[in-house]
Amino acid sequence: MKKIKLINLLQKKETQEFFFGYAMRFSVLFCIGLVCVTLVHATLLFPSYVFLKEEQQALRKQLTVISQTMTPEEMLIQERLNGLEVRSVRIEEIAKEVAFSDELRRVLAVPREGIILSGFVFSRGPEADIYRLFISGTASTRLSLRTYDTALRQVEGVIRTNLPINAFAQENNISFTIEFVGKRTIPLSFP
Repeated sequence: MKKIKLINLLQKKETQEFFFGYAMRFSVLFCIGLVCVTLVHATLLFPSYVFLKEEQQALRKQLTVISQTMTPEEMLIQERLNGLEVRSVRIEEIAKEVAFSDELRRVLAVPREGIILSGFVFSRGPEADIYRLFISGTASTRLSLRTYDTALRQVEGVIRTNLPINAFAQENNISFTIEFVGKRTIPLSFP
């Protein structure tokens, strides 16, 4: 068997031009084929689009007819259902809020000799699990107020306590308000 040796008579530049022309013709044919396939799919899907649009219009007409022919009792039921939906959304929001009783129980467990508590104001913080509790009361002495503030800082989940310095201006019967910022330690879990 004889080997046939092929000789390329084209120069390198002419070879590149040939391959470039071939690639251009192939890409043009590919684009034309892609456009043809897209047009065929659009043509085949157009009846489905028209059918679905007519179906949607028919359902809207049917819905308006039904809503116009509702009896007063059915309208009352519909209003009640709407009210229940609004209430259920509110109940879900409440369920995600911080449980005040657990946090207050933890603060009330702090020893408070010489302290008389008179009020609590609870508010949510910037995040869902952060809360702020303002504790108002009267301390018999500066030492008892300082001891109570220090004990509050030891509560589980405390981020910080803020006792204004002007609370120490008096010697006895000191009225105070402590800002207690905490993080919920027992996360609520809901299904």
